[in-house]
Parts: sequence; structure tokens; C-alpha cells
Amino acid sequence: KAIRRQRQMCIRDRYNLREVLEMKVLSIVMGIIYLILGILCFITPVFTANVFTYIIAAAILLAGIWMIVSYFVSQGEDSFIKKSGWSLAFGILTVILALILMFKPDFANVVMASIFGAWVIIAGIARIFEAFALKDIGSSWGFVLALGILTLILGIFLVCHPLITFVAIGIFIALSLLFEGINFIIMG
Repeated sequence: KAIRRQRQMCIRDRYNLREVLEMKVLSIVMGIIYLILGILCFITPVFTANVFTYIIAAAILLAGIWMIVSYFVSQGEDSFIKKSGWSLAFGILTVILALILMFKPDFANVVMASIFGAWVIIAGIARIFEAFALKDIGSSWGFVLALGILTLILGIFLVCHPLITFVAIGIFIALSLLFEGINFIIMG
């Protein structure tokens, strides 16, 4: 009986080892794919940012279509989605925005750059408020304040220079893919 239990444990350990090895190989393969994509994105940051813009536009288009379909499918007052002319109008406007983003790439690029710049500005402001909150509780706050001010200045720069921001989006995506690739390989 003890020998059979040992044999079963050996077989189970062998299957666990195989699963671990498969996961390690998968992790390394994913890391290599991410690294290759990161390098390609780094070489072509404008193309990368354009693809990102189209992906966002496609997601917005799907959301708008969903809103319009939901309006016509909803059953009225008792349904999860209330039937409202406003929701239909918002769905139509969302679809129009998505189509503008898809078919006016220059406009879309400026919009994406502006959103990214605004996001950086908001991050800088949040850091500044965080620094003063740290000061109020007696914690070290100078570095966080300096980081917040620098982030705010960077955000203002990015909003004022949308072309540079657009390229930066592509580089940011490339760096993210490279770091994720390295992480997958190290974890493998």
C-alpha cells in the first residue's frame, strides 16, 4: 500500500514538473514575443501610436453601437437599460466621434496626444496634493512635491506639443512591451 502511494506521488510530481516546465517555456516565449513587438514599436513609434488610436476608435465605435442597439432592444421602464432619447443620442454621437477618429487621423492624433498630456497634468497635480498631505502628517514630502511639479510641467509641455506627445505615446507603448517581455523572461 505504501509503495502504491509512493508511485502515485511520483507520477503526480512528474505531471506537476511537466506543467511547471510548460509554464516556464510559455513565459519565455511570451517574453520573446513581447520583446520583438517592443523593438518594432520602438523603431516605428508614430505607426505604433496610430495603431493605438485606431484601436481606441474601434472600442469607442463598439460602445456607441452597443448604446444604440441597447436603446432599441430595451423593454422600457422595467429593463436594466432605461429607454431614453438621451441614451440614443449619446450612442449616435459616440459612433460619430469614433468615425471621425477613424477617418480623420490627424485630428485623432491631436486628440490622443491632448488626452495623454491632460492625463500627465492630472497625475502631476495629484502628486502635488499627495505631497502636501504627506507634509500634514509629518512624513517626508519634498521629493513627492518635486516629482509632482516636474510631472505637471511635463504635462503642460505635452499638451502644447501634440506631435512630440504623439511620438511619446508610441515610445511609451514600446517601452511597456519591452519591460513586460523582460519580466516574462525573468519569471520563466
